[in-house]
Amino acid sequence: MIEEPEAHLHAQLQQVFIRRVFELLPEPKPGFHTQMVVTTHSSHILYESSFQPIRYFCRDKGEQAVHRSEVKNLSVFYNGEQEATRDFLQQYLKLTHCDLFFADAAILVEGNVERLLLPLIIERKFSALKACHLTILEVGGAFAHKFQELLEFLEITTLAITDLDSSEPPEHKDAEKNDSDVGRACKTTVPRAVTSNETLKHWFPKLTTIEELLDLPDGEKVVQCDEGGSGNIRVAYQTRRPAAWRADTVELAGRTLEEAFALENLLWTQDPSRKAIGLSIPKSGQLTLDELHDALFKRVRNLDKTRFALGLIAEQDTAWKPPQYILDGLEWLRERLLPQSAEPSIEGEAKE
Repeated sequence: MIEEPEAHLHAQLQQVFIRRVFELLPEPKPGFHTQMVVTTHSSHILYESSFQPIRYFCRDKGEQAVHRSEVKNLSVFYNGEQEATRDFLQQYLKLTHCDLFFADAAILVEGNVERLLLPLIIERKFSALKACHLTILEVGGAFAHKFQELLEFLEITTLAITDLDSSEPPEHKDAEKNDSDVGRACKTTVPRAVTSNETLKHWFPKLTTIEELLDLPDGEKVVQCDEGGSGNIRVAYQTRRPAAWRADTVELAGRTLEEAFALENLLWTQDPSRKAIGLSIPKSGQLTLDELHDALFKRVRNLDKTRFALGLIAEQDTAWKPPQYILDGLEWLRERLLPQSAEPSIEGEAKE
């Protein structure tokens, strides 16, 4: 029995150590085999093996006063999951060394921009969440749903932040669910536009158009469990928000985080002093709101997204607003993790 060997080893040596221990164990023989138990809080040690040997001690979420743990046998998950999904999860977790098994909650994000900006948004708007152990996994819009079975098995509260990814509607109405018929990227305002986001199509299969996704109430964005009822996974994607430019104000939804950010902060992003952010449009003051939206949609398609995120992190002016759909998702996460938190609401902070 080896108790928390990571207490004495740095990260790289933890991997080498557990790998060597496995190599030293003798091969099983009839009537005799060696058993080894390793307790750990180290992702570096955990993911050196497959799911099968893992026994996950999960705090019982019952209402009884006595604290107790439920032991989850990951070999049950391993044997019950589809081979392709299982292999993908094992490879992803091993390569990223994420803290999924040790987190209070997981946040699945679309890409590098969300991964870079989320800690900053949490620090500014949801400081109480800094007391929780959150793991942020960059999984893209095509793979987030592959984590569903594992997250539900482990009963980990999860926020999945993804994009609407609006695309031109298929030529034939009866071919809307055929991926090969999905057209080019388009603004969310295009009539009958559909989503090309695999996660949204998987978790909300009955919603075929962008308009239907935008009309979905926040209370229905929690993914349903296979057994029925609300689960532990809440999806956050772009929503309609008032976009004000010159004399016009129209409710618009961005296709991606960058477009949603620009629409939420039109005056701020079009200030010439913030050209380094990458969303400033030449002579924007002469454009109508619709023309500016068109220009931003095209700009975002070729935007250096990592430079955009780092530019926001380096920006000293804190007047910019995070996209509302991210704030809504983090508010749901705070209510799940810290229901008694006295932290002021987003509306309260805005009034100050």
